[in-house]
Amino acid sequence: MSTLHTINKSQEHIRLYDSLTRAITSGDTVLLIEDACYSLLDRELIAELEETSGKPVLTLCDDHKARGLSEDLLGDTENLTNTRGETRTRGISYQEFVQQALLHNKTISWF
Repeated sequence: MSTLHTINKSQEHIRLYDSLTRAITSGDTVLLIEDACYSLLDRELIAELEETSGKPVLTLCDDHKARGLSEDLLGDTENLTNTRGETRTRGISYQEFVQQALLHNKTISWF
């Protein structure tokens, strides 16, 4: 049973991210929305989330762009690693967000 975890707070909300990290299980997906996109700047946090779930972290492209974050932080569906071999977060559209919600058994929103 997989879960889609959406989070909208930046990495400054340490207790929220600690709770999220403890709740994630293998096969779950984490989707960063709104100010949570700033968490992409904390590569250790992203690596921990990806290691726990076994999947790349997702982010909404529109929220990512609205915050002026670099496209270099994102991978694509063909290449999810950068030149240093680090896993990169994949940007998704609102339509893909809906597809992710349908693919998972439940959704938990972290606010």
